Amino acid sequence: MRLFCVFLLIFNLLFSIFSLDLKDKAGSKQVTSKNLELLFLVEPDSKSQLRFSQENHLKTYTIFYQQFFVKDEKFNEDMLRKQIEVKLPDVNSTGFAVLDWEGKGLKSFQQQKDLKAVDYYKGEFLKAIKFAKKLRPNVKWGFYHLNYLDYSGTIEKYKLQNDNLIPIIKEVDFLAPSLYVYNPGLLHNRGNQNYIKNKLIQALQYGERYNKPVYPFVWNRTTSKDEDKHFSLIPVEYFAQVIEIISETGYKDQKAKGIFWWHSEGYSYRNKNKLQAVKLEYSRINNTEDYQYQMFKEYFQSIKQYIKQN
Repeated sequence: MRLFCVFLLIFNLLFSIFSLDLKDKAGSKQVTSKNLELLFLVEPDSKSQLRFSQENHLKTYTIFYQQFFVKDEKFNEDMLRKQIEVKLPDVNSTGFAVLDWEGKGLKSFQQQKDLKAVDYYKGEFLKAIKFAKKLRPNVKWGFYHLNYLDYSGTIEKYKLQNDNLIPIIKEVDFLAPSLYVYNPGLLHNRGNQNYIKNKLIQALQYGERYNKPVYPFVWNRTTSKDEDKHFSLIPVEYFAQVIEIISETGYKDQKAKGIFWWHSEGYSYRNKNKLQAVKLEYSRINNTEDYQYQMFKEYFQSIKQYIKQN
């Protein structure tokens, strides 16, 4: 009987220790790691965006759009030099800058039907990034949305054509895949989540291979073939879910270092008469600056748990 009591006492003691360990592990799973650096875009002459970034101690980045450094499908040194001198006047500038070259150049990389065109644009992209790095060597430079993956494809399916871009990947300082939500209604669909994960993993694979950090682009609006939804705001919880996926997805020992939060609120507002969703949205707004500030604040609060504090 005594032996049984001793056995029972030892069993209860071990069980209580095991239970506490499980509780600790369960509790640790609920703790979110603040592992992402947030880089926010402040448009020129936007007081609300500047105020939002300053009050929340957010780092910002600079973006150069294609129409300001590409002419007749060719990289133009003079155009980019002028833009850099305006946006990054200090030759010792630091931080992040993105070259956004889309159009026929990016399309040729995605389709790769004309290999001569691919080689031509590769050469032009390389000229652009090398020139930018030469003018502002302390700035980290990269291209928006370089590698390609479609919704139904696999990473392996597009490996050969993405490998064709390795010379550019080697030259940039970071990789910036686009993880925009193009159909908010499908975000909870497992296929859509897998697409976001796979696109990020694809970039992480190249990042791991060539020692390049990955900073995906995210956006709080969406594009849609439906005119009444084009440029509409995505639900806040969907935006947060994308950031959660980015925060948790890894390849080997590599995860995304941060995110580029892109937006075009100035453009959207100026062109609201061409964008039905934006026109309806702003028709109820009296103070545009205050509205934008509160909008950014709401989205930011939903992802704050994943963001490193500066």
